[in-house]
Amino acid sequence: MISKLMTPMLIIAAIIFMMMGYSINSMFYGVGFLVALLTVFWVLRQQKIRYEQFIKNERNNWNTKKKRKYEYDVFASLDELNKIKDNRFRLDKQTWNDLNMEDIFKSIDRTFTIPGQQYLYSTLRNICTDKEELLIREKAITALNENSSLREKVVEILANIGIEDGSFTTRLLFQSISFDEKYVLFLKLSRFAVPISLLIFLVDLPLGIVAFIVSMILNTKNYYDTKKHIGSYADSMKYMSKVMTQCENLLRTDIELLNINKEDTSLALRKTVSIKKRFDKLVFGNNQRGKMAEFSIFYDYINMIFLLEPIMFYDAMKYVEKHLDDMKTIYETIGRTDMLLSVAALRTNLPVYTTPVFEKESALEIKDAVYIILNDPVANSIRVDKGNGVMITGSNMSGKSTFLRTVATSIILAQTISTVTASFYKAKMLVPLTSISISDSIESGESYYLAEVKSIKRIIDYSQNNNSVIAFIDEIFSGTNRIERTAASIEILDYLKRNGITAFVATHDLEISREISGYDKYYFKEEVSENDINFDYHLYEGISNTSNAIEILKLVGYPEEIYAAAKIKALDIAKSI
Repeated sequence: MISKLMTPMLIIAAIIFMMMGYSINSMFYGVGFLVALLTVFWVLRQQKIRYEQFIKNERNNWNTKKKRKYEYDVFASLDELNKIKDNRFRLDKQTWNDLNMEDIFKSIDRTFTIPGQQYLYSTLRNICTDKEELLIREKAITALNENSSLREKVVEILANIGIEDGSFTTRLLFQSISFDEKYVLFLKLSRFAVPISLLIFLVDLPLGIVAFIVSMILNTKNYYDTKKHIGSYADSMKYMSKVMTQCENLLRTDIELLNINKEDTSLALRKTVSIKKRFDKLVFGNNQRGKMAEFSIFYDYINMIFLLEPIMFYDAMKYVEKHLDDMKTIYETIGRTDMLLSVAALRTNLPVYTTPVFEKESALEIKDAVYIILNDPVANSIRVDKGNGVMITGSNMSGKSTFLRTVATSIILAQTISTVTASFYKAKMLVPLTSISISDSIESGESYYLAEVKSIKRIIDYSQNNNSVIAFIDEIFSGTNRIERTAASIEILDYLKRNGITAFVATHDLEISREISGYDKYYFKEEVSENDINFDYHLYEGISNTSNAIEILKLVGYPEEIYAAAKIKALDIAKSI
């Protein structure tokens, strides 16, 4: 409390001594001057203490999950950073949603900056199929975990950028911004209106007053009209200035360990020096309002009268358009570094993880794998030899769908952040496609079964040109009758196997599992008691011999007569098959 009051107290004291010097004795001028110097020293000292405390806190909590409110309409802009590049496979919307990848992104996200957040999101969305690139990422992540000096430097750099004010930065870099050159010229001329009106005072006082009032009103209107259009872009420029400043600092660290392209990034920084100077003008005004809030109203008036911010913005935009690629290079350098640090932080929070082993023609082998977003997961292991598929049976809620998601996300995490929530992972480069959470569409009039058919058809279509596809299909064709479901499922799964596509298929239809060949058979089981059903969520070899659909009717409170009759009817139907 005392430290908060000290600054205004010193300012008041300096003013009092200055007044005393004027009215009592000139020696008080000296005292007032010394108090003013003390005030400056005190303010600078407090700023340094606050900064040091801020950096210390960020370094101590570098691996802590940040509390953030994620706006879902922002996720699309997060992916702007990394459009399809060489050796990338972009997860389609169905697979992304089936695997709850937005929740996985949020569980991994420990980034400090907007570009870091964007780069992490885009990395997860675009699977890498280049072993060398993944090894490079792994070395950088390991360096950040093991080299505390490097990590502390990187944390300080990224913390100085922050995340609060950068949400619109992608608009500046990835959306075209058009503006009228004539309107910009009009703004530049308008800034002279108020000074001219003041000169008119000297010639004609009444006319000068009218001219002053009119020019103030017009410039204020022009300012706010322009602010509506450029507001978020101007904020982006201020944020981008911080990114550029800290990227310069990043190049002074051990960038070889982070595998940063120093040549390209340094060139981009040199080519954007003039842009940064213009960005800094916007940052200066913003900083003055932040540091001296009590005087911000005066700055705002000056800003409106002379249209400072709009003119500086349009001046900067001319240079931005010429050097967008250079700015993106700088932005991606910060984003990639922040993404790597986030993964390093994640690893310190995981009870078990492994780095992947990639071998051509290798079987898929995962040991003790868990689904990363579950709080209390059960680990399972599996090995799938080349040319085989996997058929999983089990009752409702036994863990089939979760296991499919576990294996699929293990592949994605292996080929994006080189971190798998398992004790061992080995495979060749794979391309996962899923058909798990299918829903009908009232808007398009598409039935559940038709949605299933289209979802699986897209897997078949893609696999014709890529033998690295691995498919994950849950409750195949559950939207149609048993006879046609069994026939269609067997033929499709046999087709995938003949074409070298590994498929993980979950179903509670035992007929499909018994009839299909070339698929390793696994199942999940449960224990049914009088008042409960217990699942252990462990994977077993073989085919399930239990079901629980009718037992669930009893557990949720259906009338006893329905439950008993259903049990009898099920036995009768089973005998007739």
